[in-house]
Amino acid sequence: FNAHAVRHLNELGHRLEARVRGLEEALEIWSENPDGIEARLQRCLDDYDAALRQRHMTLFSALEEEILVAHSAAVQVHGSLWLTDTQWLNNQSAQPGGALVHLGGDGRIVNSLFARNSGGDLTFEHDGAAEILHATFVGPDTPAHAALTSDGGGSISVQNSLFSGHLTALDVITGSVSEDYNLFHATAPVSGTVSQGSHSFVGNPAFVDAAGGNFHLSANSEALNVAADLGIATDFDGEARSGGSGIDFGYDET
Repeated sequence: FNAHAVRHLNELGHRLEARVRGLEEALEIWSENPDGIEARLQRCLDDYDAALRQRHMTLFSALEEEILVAHSAAVQVHGSLWLTDTQWLNNQSAQPGGALVHLGGDGRIVNSLFARNSGGDLTFEHDGAAEILHATFVGPDTPAHAALTSDGGGSISVQNSLFSGHLTALDVITGSVSEDYNLFHATAPVSGTVSQGSHSFVGNPAFVDAAGGNFHLSANSEALNVAADLGIATDFDGEARSGGSGIDFGYDET
């Protein structure tokens, strides 16, 4: 908790101790003179109960503040997560999960672009099974977080996606994460325990115009024609997969 909340809780603790001493004194008086002690004893009990309720309210308020800060994001999802053909651009957060935090059950993200999000792109604190297929993750100019952070009890599978310009692509604190058929560019592929397939590699996505916000793949991209066929018939723009001799990584099919 912050220093103010801790200091307030300590002050309430001292008040509770004072109320207990008052009860002890009242009992001593009662043992010597039982007459008229009930009113004083009741006042002590009322004061003790009021101080205890105030302390609980302060503790809950501090907890609520910490939770809101820890889960800062453009969108928080507490149920199932199903996203197709979406863009998450230029969101800002001081905490991991600048664009999206998933706190619910199962999920699936397909043909989606996460770009220039400060605080990372995705944080999973879910308890279900999630998969990410054909997604493109592009970091901000000064990356300070992972693209995807796993910090829950669920599982995540990442395939046919590309990651560019983050400190780390996949950061696993807790949870079960697997990846295969992904491209990593200007980013450490993984941090923590990740089950890695043999088809991912480090390469250049060669976006059409990254500086201008165009993250479609150019003809020089190393993400072309190297993806697995996962049954995703079209890309973000509605164009057919495959668009050439094979299927491409990311949200765009060239």
